[in-house]
Order: sequence, then structure tokens, then C-alpha cells
Amino acid sequence: MLWLAVYFPGYLLQYLKSRLDLTEDLRPYALHNDKGDILLCDARAALVGVEVGQSVATACSLCSELQLLLFNPGSANSQDADSSIQAVEWLCQWSYDFSARVVPLVCSLGGEAFVSGSLVSSKSSTKAKSRAVSSQFGTNIVPDTLLLEVGSMGNLFGGLDGLITAYKQRAGEMGLECILALGHTRLSAALQTRLSSSFDSGSSGISPSLAISSEIASSTTASSEFIGVSREQKRSLSDELSCLDKLALSHYPLEGDALLRLAGMGITTLGQLRALPTAELGKRFGTGLLLSLRRLDASMPDPCDYYELPQQYRRELNLLHEVEQFQGLLFPLGRLFAELETYLRQRQQAVLNLNLYLKYRDRDTPPLVLTLNYPFAEHRADGLMALCRLQLERQTLFQPVTDIVLEALRFVEPANISASQSRALGRDGKQGDIRRLQASLQARLGDACVLKLTVADAHLPERANLALPATQPPVQQMNPLSLHACRPCWLLPEPCELEASEVVLLKGPERIDSPWWEDKAVSRDYYLARHQGGGYCWVYRTAEGLFLQGWF
Repeated sequence: MLWLAVYFPGYLLQYLKSRLDLTEDLRPYALHNDKGDILLCDARAALVGVEVGQSVATACSLCSELQLLLFNPGSANSQDADSSIQAVEWLCQWSYDFSARVVPLVCSLGGEAFVSGSLVSSKSSTKAKSRAVSSQFGTNIVPDTLLLEVGSMGNLFGGLDGLITAYKQRAGEMGLECILALGHTRLSAALQTRLSSSFDSGSSGISPSLAISSEIASSTTASSEFIGVSREQKRSLSDELSCLDKLALSHYPLEGDALLRLAGMGITTLGQLRALPTAELGKRFGTGLLLSLRRLDASMPDPCDYYELPQQYRRELNLLHEVEQFQGLLFPLGRLFAELETYLRQRQQAVLNLNLYLKYRDRDTPPLVLTLNYPFAEHRADGLMALCRLQLERQTLFQPVTDIVLEALRFVEPANISASQSRALGRDGKQGDIRRLQASLQARLGDACVLKLTVADAHLPERANLALPATQPPVQQMNPLSLHACRPCWLLPEPCELEASEVVLLKGPERIDSPWWEDKAVSRDYYLARHQGGGYCWVYRTAEGLFLQGWF
């Protein structure tokens, strides 16, 4: 297997800046907790002396332009408690486009990781389980590093170089800074990202610019004799380990005080650690370290859990500024729908219903809930956004909106839709245009204002023709005999009395009676007539006189 390791220095800060649309802001940023301690800072802040562990007052005195973002990783009641989980999930979701085998990263600050297909926090009760797994399989988690199995994905991107270029481009579009490296084992690939000269182990942990490791930089051109294969594959695992021997041991995942104990022995690089006798190393540091080293050189298998797309879709976006008008919601909604489009494409599905929650500043006020119906099974971001915008235009925001939640309700698998079902969904041709018009009218006017005509099991026209909401199923299927009957499309709400001189009878009569068991039986003789105004109409005669029923 061939692994692509993607290192996102200080990933949690990068994620928060990306979600708050701060990637274009050139001011220095730092992350702090409610105790006033700096947790992370970017390269611009580090250049003026801001460091992790400083107080906010000290950092602000060193940098007057420092922008602060609050984050409390240990707070269970704060929105920040789920920030790390959302950050990892968001990164894994769009990285899923590049590989079906994605090993989620562990945030160096949040401490979240995937265990058995779900996110598990090391702050929770599963910490003991994580330690048990580490002691059994060895510690091999390098923080802030995403891993993708790419050995089988080269042909899809025209070679590994094409995949790497596409991934770098996508990360740049997201406003993320990353360092990439290839390796034959997961741990080898992850550690190679720490060899980049752009990373300073004594800094804040933020790479100053989007970079690529020297190992990949030397192999960005595909070899002509290996079509679609990067030169990096030609390098053996032993060559990788030789390069890693010079790596500072502070980057190697070690448990507890092992790093201090090794430093006391004069062991400061990975090469020195690998040169030690394994028997004595196991006696002093336990089997976990030995298993980790064996996984590094592929002498033992390295099992792991891969990311899987969730079966239910729910995304929450915290707005940077309060929004008082719906026009201010269009840009963040566009981002949410773009992410939903990616999710639907990856699962090869389309959506039929969405719930949109707009949360107000005052949490005691119930949020505005919009249900978006897509009868033609939509999966494109622009199509999803079009109906949402129409429905927002008729809503009233009672308070400024601070949060947006998008939730998918019903999915359709396009591969399982037959041709008849596809026509019923209105995807193509005139039927598709009609269904799209209907959905647009429902979004703009509301479901109760969009009606459809249907028939009921009755003889009298005012009972046989019904106007029902477009979302309500018909009462009964149309009688085939009525298809050939001469019936107008426009029936008056109430019949209107006429003078005999106002119309000229052209065809008829046609006798229509009400059921005999009713108390007030009705018997009418219907005629096709031409009105003196020039229009064709449908009239009937009873003992009470001549009445106008409808117009053709």
C-alpha cells in the first residue's frame, strides 16, 4: 500500500478561520481558552513573539493587531466542545473525493479521534479504551495529520502526481495550509511531513505557506517509463527509513515520559532509537513502543479504522456576524449547499426534503424552521439554493440570526430509479419543466396556495372536480370514460343564472342526475353553447331556468 500523509499545522485554528471566512484576512490570529491562555497562533503572530502558553494580555502587548478566537476544548456545555469533531468530519468528507480509505486526523488541541467508525473524544470515558488500544497495538498517531491510501487511486487522477496536485489545489481553495508526503506505511508517511524545512518545531505549529515536502517535490513529474506512477513509488521503504533517521524524536508519537527518559539517555533522533537493541528497549519502555517501531518498518500489520460517510446529513454553521435580513444568509447557505452537493455526489444520491433551521440571537425564541421539498430529487447546489431562496423571500426574521442548521430528510438513489420513475420525478422534458415550476411556486407562495385539479366519484360537476393542495395525493384515479367527455377546464365556483337570449345552444342535451338516494335529487340537462360575447360555455337547464356552469 502507498499512503499520502497530509499535515495541517495547527489544524483547528485553520478550520475555524476557514469556517468564519477569515482566510483572506492578513492579520495575525490566535486561539485562546476562557482562562486567558494562548492555545495556538499562526505564523504572523509567531513572528512578533506570540507563543503557545502565553497569557492573552502578554500576547496582545506583543501584537496590538492580534485577533483572538475563543476555544474551550474541555467545556462540555460550550459550542466549542464539538468544534474538533466537526473539523475532522468536514476535512474527511471532502478528502473522501480522493480516496475511499481515509484515516481521520487527531486534532492536537481537541483530542478527537475515530474509533470503530465514530468520533470519540479523549476527554470522555473512552480514554481508558484508547489507552488499551495503544498498549495493544502500539502508539502510531501523529497529530494534525490526515492519511489517505492512494496506491489504488493513481489511474483516476492520471497518476499520483495528478492526485497530489488536485489535493493541493482543493486544500488551497479551502484556505488550508498543508504539507504532503508519500510513504509505504502510515507512520512513515506521517513522519515524513515533519521533515519539511518549512516547519519549525519551536514555532507555534503553523506553516507560513502552503508547502509540499521535499520528498514529493523531487517527484512531481511522472516518469515516462512508469505511466501514471510517481517516482516516489520507486523508492523503497528502507530509503524512507534512512531519511527518517535524522528526524527529531520530539516528532515521534511517544507515550508518557518516554521522551524525557530517552533524552536523558542521549537519544534525540529516530535513527538512534531504531539502533537500540529491541529486547532492552522493550524491557524499559514496554511493548507499545516496540509495536510502533515494527509498524513503522512494516514488519507488522497496522490495522486502522477508515472514515465512512454518515447515513444522516446534518451541518451547523455559526455565523461570524448577526444577520438581520435574508440577503445576508445567501452566502453562508451557498457554502452549506455546496458541501451537501459533495456529500450527495459521494453517496450517489439525491435529496427529496431538507429542513433548514435559522437560530435567533435569543435562544428562548424558537428557531425559524423551513421545510424544502424537491419533488424532482435534486443533488446540485444551484438547484438546492434556488428553491431555498424563493422560500426565504416570503419569510420574516423576527431577530438577528446567529446559527444555521441544514438537515437532510429523504434521499433517493439514482441508480435504483427506473425510467418511469425518472419521468414521474420530472427530470426531463416538458414534465420536468412543469415539476420545476410547481416546486418554485410552492417555495414562493406556500404549499396551500398551489392547487391541482383532480376528480372524485360523483356525477355533478361541482362535486366531481376538486382543487387539492399539490402535495396531497388525489382522491381517486380519473375514470377513462371521462377522457372523451366534453368538459370545460374552468368551472365557476357557483352556477350563474342566464337568460335564454344570451346563448346559442350548439350541442346537447346530456342528462346528469345526482344519486337517487339523496334527499334532494338533482336532474340537469347540459348543453355546449356559444355566448353572445363570443366564448364557448357549458350550461344546463332545470325547472328553475338556465344556468352557466363553466367556460371552455
